[in-house]
Amino acid sequence: MLSSGILDEDYFGENFQAGRKEIYVLVELPPQQQAGVTMVDQGWTAKWVSEFRKNQLAPHQLPRLGELADFIENELPEKITLHQEIYDTWITKMTSPSPELMAKLFKIDNLKQCVNFLFRLGSRIVYAGDTETSFISFWDDLIRNVLNFVLHNIGKSDRNSSRSASTGSNRPDYLFIVDSVCVFRGEEKAPGEQIGTPRRELFENLIWSYGDAPYLFGYAAVGYEARLYAITRAHDDVDAIELGVYDVKHLEGRFLLLLAILNVARLLQSVASLCPESARDEYKKLFRDLGVR
Repeated sequence: MLSSGILDEDYFGENFQAGRKEIYVLVELPPQQQAGVTMVDQGWTAKWVSEFRKNQLAPHQLPRLGELADFIENELPEKITLHQEIYDTWITKMTSPSPELMAKLFKIDNLKQCVNFLFRLGSRIVYAGDTETSFISFWDDLIRNVLNFVLHNIGKSDRNSSRSASTGSNRPDYLFIVDSVCVFRGEEKAPGEQIGTPRRELFENLIWSYGDAPYLFGYAAVGYEARLYAITRAHDDVDAIELGVYDVKHLEGRFLLLLAILNVARLLQSVASLCPESARDEYKKLFRDLGVR
C-alpha cells in the first residue's frame, strides 16, 4: 500500500488540488496489473449516480405488489462500470459464478470505472462475528450504505442505537426516511435466531398510517441470511410479503442483494409521495422515542 500521508503530483498530476474533506486512496497493484487498471475515479461514480437517479419511477409507474419480486431482479437501467480484471476476479471468487447476474449490475469499461463505488463493494468484511452487534457494520455495508450512496440528499438512514435484548423496543433496528416517511425499515438478529422473529417485528406492532401507498419495504436479517419484504396492508391487518432471500456470506448473494436494493431505491421517493401526513407523524414519534427532539 502506498503512503497515505503525501499527495504527490507523480500520482495525481501537476494540476491536482485536494479537497478539504476528501480522502484519496492509492492501491499498489501487482506489476502485471499496474498498466491495465487505473484506481483514480475521475468523476465516473458521480456521473453514474446522476444517471441512476434519472431512472426513479414516478408514482403511476410503481410495480404492483405481485410484480415486485420480479422487479427487484431486473437489470439496472444504468449499469455500474468496472474494469475487466476486477470483473474476472469477482467471477472467480463466486461459489456459483453467474455472468448473467453480473451483466444485470455491471458493464465493462476499462477507462471509466466507478472506482469510488467499487471500493465500497470490495471492502466488505465477510466474517463478522457471532453477535447481533458484531453484524451491524456488515448489514450496513450491504443495505444502509448503498441507500445512502445513491439517495443522498433524498433520504437519510438512522439506527435505533438504544435498543437491546434486555429492554426490547417497538422501534425498528434500521430506518430509511424520505420526506419524513419511514419507507424502508430493517430488523436484525444474531446467528442462531429464526428468521421469522425479525420478520414479525417488521409489522406486528405497526399501525398502518400510510393511506393508499401500496407498500413499504423492509428487511429481516439473521447472521448471513437476509430477506427483503414488501410491508403492506391486508384488509385490517399489516403483513410482510417476502420478495427475496439472500445468502450474503457468499459474493453472489451480496450481488443479488445489491441488485435488489438498487432497484428498491428507484421506488422509495414515489412511495413517500403517496403517503398522507399521518405517515410523517409516525416518523416524529419514532424519533421522539429515540431521544431526538
